[in-house]
Amino acid sequence: MFGTLVFAALLGCGLKTYDFQAFREPHYTGVISLATEIIPEPDELLKRLDEMEDQTHLLVGNIRQLFSSVNSLSILGNPEQEDDTVKVLLVSDLQSNPVGVEFIQALARHFRVDLVIDAGDLTDLGTPLETQLTEGLANIDLPYVFVPGNHDSAETIAFVDSMNNSIILDGQVVKVNGLNIFGSADPLSSRTEVSTDPTEWNRLLDQQAQGLLQNPPQQEVDLVVVHNPRVARKLAGTYPLIVTGHTHQQSIEFTEDAVLLNPGSSGAAGVRGLYTDQVVPYSAIILYIRPGQGPTAADTIKYDPLSDRFYIERKMLQSNAPTPVNGADQPLASAY
Repeated sequence: MFGTLVFAALLGCGLKTYDFQAFREPHYTGVISLATEIIPEPDELLKRLDEMEDQTHLLVGNIRQLFSSVNSLSILGNPEQEDDTVKVLLVSDLQSNPVGVEFIQALARHFRVDLVIDAGDLTDLGTPLETQLTEGLANIDLPYVFVPGNHDSAETIAFVDSMNNSIILDGQVVKVNGLNIFGSADPLSSRTEVSTDPTEWNRLLDQQAQGLLQNPPQQEVDLVVVHNPRVARKLAGTYPLIVTGHTHQQSIEFTEDAVLLNPGSSGAAGVRGLYTDQVVPYSAIILYIRPGQGPTAADTIKYDPLSDRFYIERKMLQSNAPTPVNGADQPLASAY
């Protein structure tokens, strides 16, 4: 039986200010044929950039308080009670948002995770300017496992490769903190051309999934990382735990044979999020997993910049997980 415990807390946060002036006169190189579809008109962009700069003062400063509130989730049992439990921060779709970089750094630090797994789309267009906005990731003193997404250029991948603790997965298995992690880059990553044909894109994704099914790794794996959920669902009958991204929607999906984890957008949809009317929250997942034995729990974390509210929810991922008691399926607290 799966249990759910929800905790919602309003937090006022402080964050250092970024210099957003670089966006005001952008210079693009590489794969930018989709730039006009992603970047809004200059006046609108400047307005939204000012709004993002204001957000930097509201986001991460009190994540320490959020972490202290996790003790309230112990009503469902403590997933860290086993000595061999590994705590993994799952992120995806940063999309060049420097506020998201601080979000990831703060979660990694205050939740004391053992490693970070990034399911791709570090940037929107893969330009050097965007890469500069994500350089703070290099300050995370933990293994950083990266699987490139469809928006990640060769320049983006080279930047991640330059990080001291980075591991880029594209068809191989690596062992990190006792976990065997298998990953495959999106077929559109690092390509010099841009495909806008959904039929062609789906063909490439199906081809990727078929290749992973026909050529599985020789060793057992604890989890698989692919960027696109279309590929993840095709692998679900073969691999029991799959991490994905791309949709910007946080989810934990249970199939008959697998659990699919999507952390959502850790950068609140990035540049595109600056001018959309639909607010995308900053989000991530803390995964608790025992090497060789599978996951035990997952904490989903969201920050809504409009309401300035953090949400944390614990889901037990084992069939023998304890049943929630004392109304634990309802929000534990909500502060204004």
